[in-house]
Amino acid sequence: WQQAGAREVAEETGYVLELPELIEQVQELVTDEYGNNLVIARYDGPIHHDSAVKQEGETLECKWVSWAGLQADWAFPLHYAAAKTELES
Repeated sequence: WQQAGAREVAEETGYVLELPELIEQVQELVTDEYGNNLVIARYDGPIHHDSAVKQEGETLECKWVSWAGLQADWAFPLHYAAAKTELES
């Protein structure tokens, strides 16, 4: 799952996780109301950006957050809850 997660991050953002084995799952798998599986994970390792691996049309916006902010700023409540929990721990 770590290799698949790293590949998904690269395809959607262009950020390559250099040591995918360092990815840690921080919450149980959650299924949202649309049937999508959400895996909340943490990665504390080296990265680099490679625009050649990013697939166009995958992501509208990508940003790093160090503070969850307000729930109204997030499109998906499950993502907000996970980020808030992780950033406050």
